[in-house]
Amino acid sequence: MLSLGFETINSEQIRQAEKFQNIQNIQQEVGANKEAEDIDGAVKKFEAFFINFLLTEMRKNLPQNEIFGGNAMSMYQGMLDEQLAEEMAERGDFGLAQLAKEDLLRALEGESTNIEGQKKEIEEKIEEEA
Repeated sequence: MLSLGFETINSEQIRQAEKFQNIQNIQQEVGANKEAEDIDGAVKKFEAFFINFLLTEMRKNLPQNEIFGGNAMSMYQGMLDEQLAEEMAERGDFGLAQLAKEDLLRALEGESTNIEGQKKEIEEKIEEEA
């Protein structure tokens, strides 16, 4: 048993506290991994959207085929462009997703640092007033 002022803490309580801390650490790691997976998915979708937009706009400048033109061909080309864009984004051919991910992570890190800085400033003001 360990005596700390008013309370007495036994070894079982210490083990339970350590287990609780380990669980919190695991939850934080899982949360961080989930956040990274969410960012990966979001930037890949953005890259696919951008590539699809580029393909669609480039296709508008091609000469129209009188024989095979029409709504059906337009629909087919739209689906083809969408599938090509998704495949290209998944492979990372453009590299736009990686750049966006790095930028987002840097922004999130800066936001976290900014919050910590604001927290420290508030704590200092409270200490000065006391």
